[in-house]
Amino acid sequence: MIRTLKDLLTESGAEEFFQHFVEKSQWLKRAESPSAAERLLPWAEIDRLVTKAGLPPEQLRVVVNRNAADANMYLDAKTGWIRSDALQDMTSQGATFVINGISLLVPGIAELAANIERELAHAVNINCYASFASTRHFMRMPTITTC
Repeated sequence: MIRTLKDLLTESGAEEFFQHFVEKSQWLKRAESPSAAERLLPWAEIDRLVTKAGLPPEQLRVVVNRNAADANMYLDAKTGWIRSDALQDMTSQGATFVINGISLLVPGIAELAANIERELAHAVNINCYASFASTRHFMRMPTITTC
């Protein structure tokens, strides 16, 4: 399980991370295997957030073909809440879901963020990028931004 900065970094990735940290620039760490990321954030947890937990709409962004989708495509017009059926339909278009501040919503990721914050003595923000496309929607996708 990924619980600390050391768990997240590999020997080869540590230097790159600290360079970004010093420069105060965004850094992307892709999981070395899908199962590593899945243990930290299983699809069932993403599904729970979207369908049952009432993910605040302002924390979700949907990108299709490198363009942000109009929120009216996936928000209920009357309540303003996320329509999971609309998101499901968008997956067939290769949508990428961006959940900003996921560390505020998922205990395991909150623990990781808190451990990294203690180690670095800096605030940490962790976002989630869940893609259903065979190609990338972002040139750079930050997962940890240091302040």
